[in-house]
Amino acid sequence: MSIKDLSFFGDMANEETNLFNRRPSWNNEDSLDEKYLEYMLPHSKAYFSRLRPLYSFEIKKLGALNSFSHVLLRDGLVFLLRFFHLNPRPLALQTKVFIHRDLAFVVPEAWKSHIYLYETVSYTPERPRANSSKNLVIAINLHEGQKKANLSRLLEPYKDKAQFLYVLPLFQVMRGEDFLNQKRADVFNLVRELFPKEAKMVDLEELSHLYAKETSFIHCNPQRTFLSDSSLEHRWLSQGYTSPLIKEVARVRDDATLVSLSPYHGMKLSLFETPKWQEPLRVRLYEQLQFPSGALFQGEPQFNREIEDYYKIFYYSSGLLELAKNLGDDLAQTKFSGGYF
Repeated sequence: MSIKDLSFFGDMANEETNLFNRRPSWNNEDSLDEKYLEYMLPHSKAYFSRLRPLYSFEIKKLGALNSFSHVLLRDGLVFLLRFFHLNPRPLALQTKVFIHRDLAFVVPEAWKSHIYLYETVSYTPERPRANSSKNLVIAINLHEGQKKANLSRLLEPYKDKAQFLYVLPLFQVMRGEDFLNQKRADVFNLVRELFPKEAKMVDLEELSHLYAKETSFIHCNPQRTFLSDSSLEHRWLSQGYTSPLIKEVARVRDDATLVSLSPYHGMKLSLFETPKWQEPLRVRLYEQLQFPSGALFQGEPQFNREIEDYYKIFYYSSGLLELAKNLGDDLAQTKFSGGYF
């Protein structure tokens, strides 16, 4: 099967997409969904796409996906690992599943014929843009325990090139958990070390005055711990922001591998393969740790989705989260050293 065979514009495409968007009719939101969707705001907001984006933890029954020719998983490492841990084989599944190309190493052998890859891209403009480096917005996800070394390597080439620098710290906190003022202070101190004094700390609403075509952004998500698809990125790209970390491609008419999300950006699709630079990560996960059946993966919670108490339902263990962070750190380091950013 090729990308061209997928029915983005087929006879049933509109019907399938309409059904997908009527989520309560086939996939009601529950306490677990609410917990993690809230945690990842503003990145986790729903958006429209013919690729039918959702997080794997929102899937209550794998067979429910058979109403659709394809879906796109917005997952980062911890959710994708848990999804394949729960579903090591795609039993009776007919649906094709898109995952981010950076996470191809996570896919079990039994799933490979069902998986395609995606990445967000921006379109090469028909005429030169205005000075898109005048304003630089840096969004930092502070729930990932970002390491100073990773942030420094990610930002060093760009932080001194903008005329005006804005830092958007996103404090994701699980409801009911403490995030002490001391932790916030530590984060702000880290930001001050990374950026010159003239950097302005802002919230999302304060960015509305910026002229989009004079603005670029960097979303500091090198580890992809929780998510690989951000609605905040789509919002900015659709407004005309650019990003030095997002590949620019020519917009070619009738290109079946390119699904547009706005006049300025879209998703580039490809057949499944594990890139060579991800092979060491795959070896670690499957040969050394014996995913998904190894001892490290035996302590995952036996959750009941009928539990309505937000505080008593957990999708993954602290051990799996720690592994996801470690793999994410290795992923970032490999991309840095190989020049893949």
